[in-house]
Amino acid sequence: FAAGSLPGAIHIPHDEAATRLQEFGDQKRTVVLFCAAGGRAGRVKDLLESKGWTRVHNGGGINDLR
Repeated sequence: FAAGSLPGAIHIPHDEAATRLQEFGDQKRTVVLFCAAGGRAGRVKDLLESKGWTRVHNGGGINDLR
């Protein structure tokens, strides 16, 4: 995150996602996840979907979104 991010992005490390679910907002809200390459974002996507989020997208790596 320190090496670069996107405007409005919230930094929630993948290993903290399970304990910070409230920060992802309403379960019907669209959430776009990204990391350096997309793998960790994919794991968090699976977590959120297992907890009831329905509009979660893995944006891949930060360079994919720029």
